[in-house]
Amino acid sequence: MDTATDARHSLGFRANQAVRTLTPGYFALTMASGIISVGLELEGFHALSVALLVVCVLSYILILGLSLLRLARHAG
Repeated sequence: MDTATDARHSLGFRANQAVRTLTPGYFALTMASGIISVGLELEGFHALSVALLVVCVLSYILILGLSLLRLARHAG
């Protein structure tokens, strides 16, 4: 392979492309898991609700961090 092809297939290049194309729609994962977590709690499934709440918080932190990275690297 040539150098340009190697660069396009590198992990750093692919990660940068993923951050560049990140859309706010990914926050739907956080919203949906939060809504389902509340529903599970109301139906009495406390353990499942807490587990999904952890997923919700972790996804929020991850997507917020990636969005801030996108803003810093690809603003404008």
